[in-house]
Amino acid sequence: MKLRSLIGFCALAVASVAVAEDIVGNTCGLMNVPSTAKTTMIAVPWVTVGGTADTMKVANLVKTDTLTAGDELYYYDGTTYFCWKLQDGDWTPTTTASQAGTYQAPNADYAIARGKGLFLVRKDTSKEIWLYGQHSTEGVSVGITDGTATAPAYNMIANPNTADYDLNGKKVTGTAGDQIILGDGTIYSYGSDWTKTVSETKTVGGKTVTVKKQSSEGVVIPAGQGAWYVSKGGSPTIVW
Repeated sequence: MKLRSLIGFCALAVASVAVAEDIVGNTCGLMNVPSTAKTTMIAVPWVTVGGTADTMKVANLVKTDTLTAGDELYYYDGTTYFCWKLQDGDWTPTTTASQAGTYQAPNADYAIARGKGLFLVRKDTSKEIWLYGQHSTEGVSVGITDGTATAPAYNMIANPNTADYDLNGKKVTGTAGDQIILGDGTIYSYGSDWTKTVSETKTVGGKTVTVKKQSSEGVVIPAGQGAWYVSKGGSPTIVW
């Protein structure tokens, strides 16, 4: 994770920040999310420049100069996917369809709480993803809607911090069977703590074999990235 903070005036937009040694005005940040995937789960790490609420407008979240016309942002509000498509450098609301019906996204002034996440779908995956906005020091938390073993509840969460978030180190709990799925397909499972499947090489009877085991080490949500919390009964409050 690369983080570059620009200190200066944030009166209009991050692109117009004047870098200064003295901290005058607000602190603005640019966060790079490393990914070569077509679909990337991104966080809302910043707040809208000049705003007072701990939220970020869709229009201001992602720098668009590294993106391509037709790229899309998707946000899941717990029941509905909203979609915005990049047109002429602006995020334009569009419609999404599901079994439950067709939905029109609100305009790009729609504000999403810091600590939530979205999907960024790109045509050109060779360029960098940059998230930007006004830095906030306020702690944020996200509640999990609980599901059941037969009807799991899917919650989009995302790490708004500039450092990886250690689920066991932060003592995030859950119900046995709960899962967290990262954008690259990595799955964390909850028992008495969070674990992931790792490979271990052993010598058995003079032969080298590779076995799978569960490990509670390195179970983190990377900085700036999102994940699905799949609740099969757990409803923890995750404090970022």
